[in-house]
Amino acid sequence: MLKLLQLGSFLLLTQSILAQNTFTPQHPRQKTIAKNITKPLKIDGKLDESEWEKAPSVRLEFEVEPHQGQKAKQNTSVKLLYNKDFLYIAGICHDSLGKKFLRAPDFRRDFEPRNHDSFGVTIDGFNDKRNAMTMITNPYGTQRDLLAFDDILYDEDWDGLWRVRTSRSDSGWVAEIAIPWQTLRYPKNQQIHAWGINFFRNRRSSNSTYTWSPYPRSFSVNRMEYAGVLDSLLAPPPSVTNIRVIPYMLYAFDHYKGSEYEKQGGSGSFKTGGEIKWAINPNTVLDLTFNTDFAQADADRQVNNVTRFSVFFLKGDSFFLKMLLYLA
Repeated sequence: MLKLLQLGSFLLLTQSILAQNTFTPQHPRQKTIAKNITKPLKIDGKLDESEWEKAPSVRLEFEVEPHQGQKAKQNTSVKLLYNKDFLYIAGICHDSLGKKFLRAPDFRRDFEPRNHDSFGVTIDGFNDKRNAMTMITNPYGTQRDLLAFDDILYDEDWDGLWRVRTSRSDSGWVAEIAIPWQTLRYPKNQQIHAWGINFFRNRRSSNSTYTWSPYPRSFSVNRMEYAGVLDSLLAPPPSVTNIRVIPYMLYAFDHYKGSEYEKQGGSGSFKTGGEIKWAINPNTVLDLTFNTDFAQADADRQVNNVTRFSVFFLKGDSFFLKMLLYLA
């Protein structure tokens, strides 16, 4: 009987803690707009064009970590512009400690954002509160992107086509992002769009996470039912010729001919191939490959593992990873 009472008390305490950490999405949802411009912008991380001065601005005032619900300790603002080719996003991240305390341990693509100072945006072009397209950068312009569904299923192998440049100063750092419309997915039968959107920032020196539209710390920013709304967007219709070609060329030089230990002058060889990605419609992408570069496959790597832990291999050839996913 005593054990049952202890178990019941533990379950009540757990439920109470979870109730304090979660809350329902805001209603009505926060809204923002993007200003339509005619000329292209130079992506340099400086925001010195006059268009940025007139752009609508929002602030990231909700603290998710470490103290959920408190007001953000550092000022972060976001501005939005767009033209016929790009959606432009500027993240202005003020930092009282200056650029010397910004953290960026590495510059590899798809970095671990919890180890970096970072700014990001997550977009739900269908506004169904389920799909998320997330793009993150650190103070040195390194890129990370992924696709998420219901904040449960993730495709971290997706590499979108977008551009970012950053600048750093004694008052913080700035990220200037340009996303081509071809990279984004949204309905083609609408003239005026309302997208789910959220902005977030990680400040590594204080282990703080700030966001525009509040979401519970038990979820992530990819939980799009907590996102705000980018309203009254005049996005162009999705292109029917949204094709991306990714070629490659390899050159191999062999010092040995015949026996592994018998040097015979050597010879060279070329190999070419590539991939084609065709976005047939907003819901379907066709991946084709020619003369695939198997040098990217994990099977070609040899690792002598003398620990009791399994070896983690980074992603291999993107075409075959997607094929395995489809077959599964």
